[in-house]
Amino acid sequence: MIKNFIYIFIILFSVSSKCLPNCVVPSAPNKKPIKPKIPNCINQSLGTHSCGEKEIQNYYDKIDDFNLSIENYANKLETYLEKANKYVNCEIKKLNSE
Repeated sequence: MIKNFIYIFIILFSVSSKCLPNCVVPSAPNKKPIKPKIPNCINQSLGTHSCGEKEIQNYYDKIDDFNLSIENYANKLETYLEKANKYVNCEIKKLNSE
C-alpha cells in the first residue's frame, strides 16, 4: 500500500513539474522620452530670452508633452518591473520543481 502511494506520488510529481507554464520573459520599454531642445532665443546662463510669445508657448507645450511622456515611461517601467518579478518567481518555481 505504501509502495503504491510512493509510486503515485512520484508519477504525480514528475507530471506536475512538466505541466508548469513557460515563463514569459518581459521586454523593457525601449523608447525613452527625449527632452525638447531649448530654443536659441533663450539664454539660460542669464535667465533671459528674446523669444516671441508664440515660440515660448510652443516650447512650454513641448515641455508639457515631455512631462507626460516621462510619466507614461515611468508607468511602463513599473509594469516591466512587476512582470520581471513574476518572471523570476516563475523561473524559481520551475527550478524547484525539477
